[in-house]
Amino acid sequence: MTGQRFGIHLPTIASSRFERTKDLAVLAEKLGYDSIWVADHLLGDAKRTGGPRGSGIYEPLITLGALTSVTSKVKLGTAVLLPLRHPVVTASMVSTLDHASGGRIILGLGVGWNKLEFNAMNVPFESRGKLVDESIATLIDLWTKPNVRLNGEYFKMDGVVMNPKPVQQPHPGIWVGGNGTAAIRRALHNGAAWIPTDYTTQEYKDGLKTLSHERNAIGKLQKNIIIASHLFMCIDTDPRKARRKAEFLKAMTGETIRSIEKWAIIGTPAEVLDRITEYSKVGVSYHVFSFPAGTEEDDYALLMGEVISQIR
Repeated sequence: MTGQRFGIHLPTIASSRFERTKDLAVLAEKLGYDSIWVADHLLGDAKRTGGPRGSGIYEPLITLGALTSVTSKVKLGTAVLLPLRHPVVTASMVSTLDHASGGRIILGLGVGWNKLEFNAMNVPFESRGKLVDESIATLIDLWTKPNVRLNGEYFKMDGVVMNPKPVQQPHPGIWVGGNGTAAIRRALHNGAAWIPTDYTTQEYKDGLKTLSHERNAIGKLQKNIIIASHLFMCIDTDPRKARRKAEFLKAMTGETIRSIEKWAIIGTPAEVLDRITEYSKVGVSYHVFSFPAGTEEDDYALLMGEVISQIR
């Protein structure tokens, strides 16, 4: 399994101390992970009973700005940024982050799912796919062209320029989140990677067939893109404790642990190694993991020391 890379999806829940997020970022870099990632939600459903009210998490781009000052090597990414910000603002913020980090930013983009959040921001929920497509094109133009003229459905500009350009050339990598054909097509057109969430190995097999079909249909775009995963990881040297760590997923989804094990990685280091190998065999080369809250320090170290060290 040569060429495998590994990232940590940091906890950015607002009920936790911000300093803890920073401490875990420092730890992930010290342990040798390739990247750290943060999520995006600006608003939440006040009627929701299964989780925190409001957005529940720290704003991702500001969070990454803080993390640039406590890390020096690890890549910094969004998994994923939603189309709730004007692309001019996003382009400027991400370019600034790229300078602050010395060229370490990865911009993960997705369409989102919470209609209430879109309505509150006056962003058309039903058109969010087209909005993301046009936003990506706008970002790339702003980052790469000295003179930008756009006459799109959502964004119109006439002879503008954005500086500074990003450190990374031609621009920071764009990772496309999403579990459907539209996301695959979007990644093939403008993405450096495709990163679905909570996919089983069978879903990857099916998705990669779709990707191959779409690549052939597009014709001229024959580039290879990174196939990434975004999965929950529940690891412990005691198999019973590993499965107890997954109880929060059972409560969140209503599924059985046996069912959850199809789309999450749960078990001892040996079991985890086998599961990562299964994902690698179906084409995943970049693995991003979320962990249960409260045991991240031990889990990060255990995964790196007894699993990833055997893969690299």
